Amino acid sequence: MLHKAILVTAFVLAAVFSFGQEHAERVYFLHKGKINKETALRKKVKEQNSEKTGVALRDPVKGDGTERPADVVMELIVPEPGTYVLTAEAYPIDPEKLKKEDTTGMRTLKGGFKLGASRPTERIVYDTFRGSKQELGKFEFSNTREKLNIWLPGNLVFCTLSLTPYAAPVAPPEAENYKPTVLPSSGRPRLWVNQESLPTVRKRLQAAEHKDAWEKVKANALKPYHFDFNIDRELFYDEKLEQAIEQKAFFYLVTEDRTVGEEAVDLAAKYLSVLEFGNVSYGDITRELGRAIYTGALVYDWCYDLMDGDTKASMRKDFRRLVRDMEIGWPPFYGVESIVNGHGNEAQICRDMLSWSLAVYDEDPEPYKYVSYTILEQLVPMRKFEYQSPRHNQGVDYGAYRFGWEMHAVWLYYRMLGYPVFDDNIKNLPYYWLYMRLPDGYMLRDGDMFSVKNQGSQPIYWKQPQTMLLCYAYANDPLLKGEFERQGGLPDNPVLFLLLDDPALKAKSDLSGLPLTKDF
Repeated sequence: MLHKAILVTAFVLAAVFSFGQEHAERVYFLHKGKINKETALRKKVKEQNSEKTGVALRDPVKGDGTERPADVVMELIVPEPGTYVLTAEAYPIDPEKLKKEDTTGMRTLKGGFKLGASRPTERIVYDTFRGSKQELGKFEFSNTREKLNIWLPGNLVFCTLSLTPYAAPVAPPEAENYKPTVLPSSGRPRLWVNQESLPTVRKRLQAAEHKDAWEKVKANALKPYHFDFNIDRELFYDEKLEQAIEQKAFFYLVTEDRTVGEEAVDLAAKYLSVLEFGNVSYGDITRELGRAIYTGALVYDWCYDLMDGDTKASMRKDFRRLVRDMEIGWPPFYGVESIVNGHGNEAQICRDMLSWSLAVYDEDPEPYKYVSYTILEQLVPMRKFEYQSPRHNQGVDYGAYRFGWEMHAVWLYYRMLGYPVFDDNIKNLPYYWLYMRLPDGYMLRDGDMFSVKNQGSQPIYWKQPQTMLLCYAYANDPLLKGEFERQGGLPDNPVLFLLLDDPALKAKSDLSGLPLTKDF
């Protein structure tokens, strides 16, 4: 008995000591955990020239998912409560069987996890993207000892679980000490409209040019949306639900219909509380993450007077939880990404984080400090210099895509403040895309181009209508509006169209009055 006590004490001391070092890692072997013998068993698997021991699922297994008893229970020890990153090491038992049954090309196997009293969550434990070493994500430890319940997928040997403290990106001293001189307006709303511009947006809804978009928004807003909500069951990204939330929030903004506004608040708060992206890392999942944060920010700002303190606090907590998994991290200074070029020059900061920081500024000013530093001190002066040449430095495709997100920041500041923070030369840049147009509708190749020239037998007419909307509306330019209409408009985003379009500005399609050449 004394021998066992000494062993346990040594184990605890070793775990605590290992965390005394920065970013130290603790490795747990699943075959040494508490195994549910009715559903799982110890199993060896050959990996290259070695043999590894882990835990595999018995076949068949009664019960579905995390509703049945866990297959393995591990006791995890940390030096103090906080956020930690878990990493799994697991191997398919029969790779050929997995390949044959796969329908996605990723050969994904997912397991279930429940840490302490937290909600069960599903995480990828094997796929072709990251193979046998999968970072499961961030987990919150409420105590120094927590039990981790694990549910295994079939055809998998789960060998080890690694635990490390989570280290957030570190803001540079100039960002940490930044005191913004341009501050959010004191009143509401702030996002896309303020108290002065909101009456103009409302009045424009009656214009014939806005009839189709407004009727679409109105019909969707007035239709009750069924959301199967369960606080104990996580939910993956739901684009249709987000569109419904956005349109209901906008409808409340322009009509003050409390019933619709309260539904928007209820849907947004519930959705964010169960939204979980897990450890999906392939694709550009940060864009879906950001869209969810942006949608929630619209509700927080536009429906602010309909929310009680608990709802606001809950949404702010979920914003903080979600934003950490953005590609650029939080604070937004992870790795080599920056707001000037690359993925950091997309929606992450210019739309999603900026909208969030403006919406919650009254209760939580820290996000705006970091976001405004990156935009006002890094992006604005760089673009003032670069846009002396009316050519985007990232070429036709990436330039148009990323410039569109940049224009979100331009608009969000302009509509909130009533004056611009970006240099006026930004209004001239869109002519670059007019001059790059070829007679067949495609574009001269410039930069890394991801658009496809032909779709079937029909030649493609190159387009980025959302970017064109943001540009013509900001510059009040009829030629750019004509290009927007040639590109088919923006039927899938009626809210943005109604926020920005001025029906009094008539589109001009004739470009013959432009100079035949342009010096970039």
